[in-house]
Parts: sequence; structure tokens; C-alpha cells
Amino acid sequence: MNAEFRNQLFRASAGTGKTYRLSAHFVGLLVRGVAPDRILATTFTRKAAGEILSRVLQRLVQVAEDDRAAAELAKNVGFPVRSEHARAVLPGLARQIHRFQVRTLDSH
Repeated sequence: MNAEFRNQLFRASAGTGKTYRLSAHFVGLLVRGVAPDRILATTFTRKAAGEILSRVLQRLVQVAEDDRAAAELAKNVGFPVRSEHARAVLPGLARQIHRFQVRTLDSH
């Protein structure tokens, strides 16, 4: 795997912006062409896992619809992102949503 996409660990307490940061990171990877099944997030609860997945989808749609959201994402991920990138990713992600891995630490 490209060193640019190596494993990363995000650790933070409740209320510190983990979900925001994770969703930006995930959307950034998706628009760069990383397949959904190559991305994994683990968290402690099913509720948190659902929230992460929901935020990723919401953010991807926002970026697809709004150039300002794309510019904001670009600042967060450190490379250019355009709305067209997100629009290109959405259909494939919808078809492969079952391959997107947001899990609890105890899931198999």
C-alpha cells in the first residue's frame, strides 16, 4: 500500500471532534480512490459506529453538492478536493456500502 495511505490511529476523549476528523479523513481517502473495503474504523459502541458511517455519508454528499464544503475538506485533508471527485465516488460507495468497515472493537 502506498505509504501515503498507511494505518493511522486517532485517539481522543469524548467531545473532542473525533467523528469530524474521522469523517474528513474517510472522505479524503474515498475521493483519492481508496476502495471502501480498504478503510476500517473501530470504536467502542454500535451507536458510535453508526454515527461515524452516517457522518461520512453526510459529508460526502455535502462535498458533492457544495464547492465550499469541498474547499473546507481540502484544508482538513491537505490536498485538493473538488465536488466532482465526491460526485464520482458516491455511486460506487452506494453500491459497496456493505464493504465500508465501521465496527465496534468486539465485532468479528
